[in-house]
Amino acid sequence: MKKQYFISIIILIFIASILVRFLDLSAISLWHDEAFSVILSKMSFSEMTYRTGLDVHPPFYYWILKIWSFVFGQSLFALRAMSVFFSLLCLVFAYLLLREIKIKNYLILGILLCLTWAPFQIQYAQEMRMYSLGGFLIIASCY
Repeated sequence: MKKQYFISIIILIFIASILVRFLDLSAISLWHDEAFSVILSKMSFSEMTYRTGLDVHPPFYYWILKIWSFVFGQSLFALRAMSVFFSLLCLVFAYLLLREIKIKNYLILGILLCLTWAPFQIQYAQEMRMYSLGGFLIIASCY
């Protein structure tokens, strides 16, 4: 496969990933776990750390969400966009990792297409929870 075609297809896959993850991002209202994330993100860092110590989830996600909400606002779209951001970074680092371990181009395209259209990837990208951040950290640590 010619390099220019390969790069063009990678760009198209990434554009499709952006579109499918942002599609109706704020159409569904908050659910309980997301509301918990919003409440924690409004607390001070010390209070947030204390509260997450009483829960099963570590505070790192909530710290990042607090900073994100300070920069981008507290609308539902803005807060969920953080998960989209980390989901898209998963794709970027998956591509980099696959190139690093010398996977053939057609397999890279297949894997990226699977990551783009996998229902759980799309769902986790649209939830204001730590799932896409966790996926990103796993893939980035492998790279």
